[in-house]
This record gives sequence, structure tokens and C-alpha cells, in this order.
Amino acid sequence: MFAIRRKAKRRDGTTRVEFAVILPVMFLFIVGSIQLFRFYAVANSMELAVMEGARRGLLPNAQEADAIAATTNYLKIAGLKGPQVNAIRETNEFGQLELYISANLPMNGNGFLVLPGHTLTVLRECRIRCESSN
Repeated sequence: MFAIRRKAKRRDGTTRVEFAVILPVMFLFIVGSIQLFRFYAVANSMELAVMEGARRGLLPNAQEADAIAATTNYLKIAGLKGPQVNAIRETNEFGQLELYISANLPMNGNGFLVLPGHTLTVLRECRIRCESSN
């Protein structure tokens, strides 16, 4: 009976040591998962914003500035800060109106975790063509 108690006393701090070793790994995993989910949410919002901007930019009497404003407003509503949006509206060799729009967004300030010395950006592009001019 004394041998069993003596064995139990020797393992008294084992749980604390195991917890101290596993806690940072679990914390890093949880924070990394949250950051990854945030990255995908930002990428999805940017995809929708670029598509909306391209759609608005091909409306009759619309200009490139209208496409840029629509994209920027969509991202602002989504709570994203600091997008760089470019739009090019042109007529292709078949006489069809095309709009190319791109948005670039840094994750610094838009994510939960900022790693010093690392810059992660999300880039989304969309090219849309108007089939008829009616």
C-alpha cells in the first residue's frame, strides 16, 4: 500500500508539465485557425466586391471611377481597410466592351494576427465583357 502512494507522489507534477508543454501549441493552433478563417472571409468579400464593381462598371454611361467606387464601398461595408482598386474599361478587337478590375488588400489591419516583418496581401481580379451594346 505504501508503494502505491509513493508512486503517485512521484507523478504529482507530471500533469502540470504536460499542460505547460501542450498549452502554447494549442494556443498557436487556435489563433492560426482563426487567422486562416479570417483570411478566407476577406478573400471571399474581395471576390464579391470585385464582381460587383465590374458589374456596375459595365452599366450604360458608367465610367471606371464608378467601378472603383462600387468596389471600395463594398469593401468598406465589409469592414475592410486600405484597398487599392484599379479599373480599365476598353473595347476589345471584336467591338465588345470589357472591364478589368483588380483589388489589392493588405491583411495588416484587416486580420487578427500581425506578424512583424511579414506582409500578407489578398489580390482579386475580374474581367467582364458586355456581349451586346443594346
